[in-house]
Amino acid sequence: MRDREAGVALITALLLVFLATVAAVEAVYRFQLTMNRSSVVLGQRQAWYFALGGEAWAMEILRRDHKESEVDHPKEAWARPKRTLPIQGGTLSSNIEDLQGRLNLNGLLDENGKALDAKVDQLLRLLRALAIEPEVGAAIVDWIDADIDPRPDGAESSDYLLRTPPYVAANVAMADPSELRQVRSITAEIYDKLLPHVATLPGATTVNVNTATVPVLMSLADDIDAASAAALQDGVGEKGYASVEAFLAHESLAGVQPPLDPAGLAVASQYFRVQTSVTTDYGQLSLTSVLEHAGEEAPQVIVRSVGGS
Repeated sequence: MRDREAGVALITALLLVFLATVAAVEAVYRFQLTMNRSSVVLGQRQAWYFALGGEAWAMEILRRDHKESEVDHPKEAWARPKRTLPIQGGTLSSNIEDLQGRLNLNGLLDENGKALDAKVDQLLRLLRALAIEPEVGAAIVDWIDADIDPRPDGAESSDYLLRTPPYVAANVAMADPSELRQVRSITAEIYDKLLPHVATLPGATTVNVNTATVPVLMSLADDIDAASAAALQDGVGEKGYASVEAFLAHESLAGVQPPLDPAGLAVASQYFRVQTSVTTDYGQLSLTSVLEHAGEEAPQVIVRSVGGS
């Protein structure tokens, strides 16, 4: 009898030890899981603040440049290739791009949302320079203009509602160039061709002739071919065109018809895009910021978008 009781006691003791061990292992596992989650959250938050630091770094570069120079061109400090800094547990890289060296798609409209013929013609010249069919231009204009009547070869909501899934045309200015992916006739190949040469900035903006791409320079007039545009770009030199008048005096523009409108051109810019990438042990975070730099004030962030892995 005593042997049986001793055996039961031993089994009970072993069971209690087993349960205590399981509970201890579970507690340690949950503690480690909580610590890992906390480390990841802390790492992500740290990466976010590092990214904001990269953005502030770019803003300071632009502020200093604006104070020292009235011209924006590719040989200035802000336009240097991607800058990389070591940070705790990783690296931070940042680069600045002038968005006024592109064609502003929102500038195709007047204040009432009506397409401006001269600006639409400029878009069509840009498409021609990129070997893109003109029907893409009609679809882009229909996507953003206020009316619901499709242009010849264009597309309004009546076209998009037939898609799967159905959707409607925005009929307002674009918030981001990525909206082009929704526009009829724009394939992935056409999107990749267009993206380096277009922007979606608030209202009407000028084209900075010091930073304009060759296709954007070709879009300024019918008579500007690729060779002339390349010569104009070479004319930027080490210091940039000091004035719009200096640009218009370039020999490549002699006899261009119609004459270029100086009101649509500039040698300095207000809008820049800053791309900041933070890489740490916890992954990568990318911050894209659109800055407006007007007057003597420091640059202001008007748009931010975040991506990461």
